Amino acid sequence: MTRSTSAGCCGTGTGVSIASTASIDAIRDLDRRSQADAAARQETGRLDAAITDADSALERSGEQRQRCAKTLSALLLEAGVPSEAEVADLELQHQAVLEELDAAVRRRRRVSLAATLVGETLREFERTRQPAVLANASEPFQRVTGGRYSRVIQTEDAEGIVALDQFGARRTVAELSRGTQEQLYLSMRLGLAREVGARAVPLPLVMDDVLVNFDESRARHMAGELMAFAADHQVLLFTCHSFVRSMLLDLDPDVRVIDMPVYDVAGQDSRLAESETDTGTERPSSLAGPALEASVLQALVSSGPLSLTELAGRLECDPEQVRRLLSGLQDSGQVNMSGQKRGARYALGAVERA
Repeated sequence: MTRSTSAGCCGTGTGVSIASTASIDAIRDLDRRSQADAAARQETGRLDAAITDADSALERSGEQRQRCAKTLSALLLEAGVPSEAEVADLELQHQAVLEELDAAVRRRRRVSLAATLVGETLREFERTRQPAVLANASEPFQRVTGGRYSRVIQTEDAEGIVALDQFGARRTVAELSRGTQEQLYLSMRLGLAREVGARAVPLPLVMDDVLVNFDESRARHMAGELMAFAADHQVLLFTCHSFVRSMLLDLDPDVRVIDMPVYDVAGQDSRLAESETDTGTERPSSLAGPALEASVLQALVSSGPLSLTELAGRLECDPEQVRRLLSGLQDSGQVNMSGQKRGARYALGAVERA
């Protein structure tokens, strides 16, 4: 009985010793863990502080970047350098312009080709289909205009005619001066008469005072054409102006002059040759140049439309001198003429009234 109890006591003492050792180990392990946990918390705090510092630095860097971007934008704007958005927009515009240019080039090529074809067709038409009358009229018209106009052609619709100037530009009849219109009409008459003579027999050409509306230079050029035309055709030119006869005789002394009776108011028979040409004198006048021009314009302002005879009588000037002045005033638009030949009357033009 006693032995058993002693054995049990011994067993109990050993068990307490083992349990104490395990507790110590556990405590040590717990301590180590506590230390490790404290170290981890310390490291975590350090990392959190580092992250906070990094975030602050990143934020400061972002703010600095924004300031730099604003500064750069301001400098670029001041220097006139477009922004990225503007560059992109400009690139789009540039591309659109290139596409428009490409389309315009293609369109121009088509139009140019069409113009070339139309021009060739028109030149072929003018060369092969123009009436011979216009071809015959072109040569004298070129000569009487001193080369300022080269040809007379028909319009594309065959409804009218145009004159080509020395540069190839087209001028309608309405765009020509009155003197050039008269030259054109006379050239057309010569061309028509020449064409009729070529198809049948040459017929006499009868004209009445066709040179009186020209200035001296135009009248002489057209008279020369009439003389050349008279080499193959009979030309009867009626005139009551001595200067016309003198000019024709000056161009060709062999021109045949037939004096016709001219009756004055009293029924007296006089001759044109006896009135002015044979005596070689003209009605005296104290007016000339600008003074005569001013007097003519003043007479038209005060009295309205007047005939050549009435103007010459009012100013006591030679009718031929007044006629030459009126022709120049017509070309400049200062004077208008209504009526034809001896019934012509002169009035102030739109240019002078303005």
